[in-house]
Amino acid sequence: MSPDISEIGRLVMTLTTPDRSDGEESVPWTEQLVVLEGLRPNWHYEIRLCWPATMPTAFDLRVLDDLGVHHHLNTKPTLLHANMTKATTHRYLLIKARPDFVTPQKLSSAPAVTFELILDPLAFGVLPKSLLPVLGWLALAILVGLNLVLPLIHALLDEIVHGQRQKMVRIKSQ
Repeated sequence: MSPDISEIGRLVMTLTTPDRSDGEESVPWTEQLVVLEGLRPNWHYEIRLCWPATMPTAFDLRVLDDLGVHHHLNTKPTLLHANMTKATTHRYLLIKARPDFVTPQKLSSAPAVTFELILDPLAFGVLPKSLLPVLGWLALAILVGLNLVLPLIHALLDEIVHGQRQKMVRIKSQ
């Protein structure tokens, strides 16, 4: 998965659990190794997973470096390339999943779960880049709202002040 600086990295994947024929009660974890390429050094990223609520699934995500990945080489890695000219690096993301629901019958395997993996660079190390347009529109809406509401508030306050001044003049003239 490669985050281009102008767009967010997205990957739709499906994990299937292997058949369970050894008599164990629980369905085993399914693993998928994803290579995160094109990461800029010293940048921070957010990884999000989205999956249907109708498929309750427990996920375990682990970011691995080159040394930690050799234990998981039995899984076929998913690889996406970035076309970036600046210095980049890569990491490995190990995604483990298993069903997270109770069923009256013993499952030998669970239905496949399709999920979307989103890799979003953090602007200023804090805000996901995908949030910046929303914040821009929110700031614009606040400015437009203030330009519409402030004159009304000013007119209302002027009216109140004018009324109070008239009362003061009447009191002084008596």
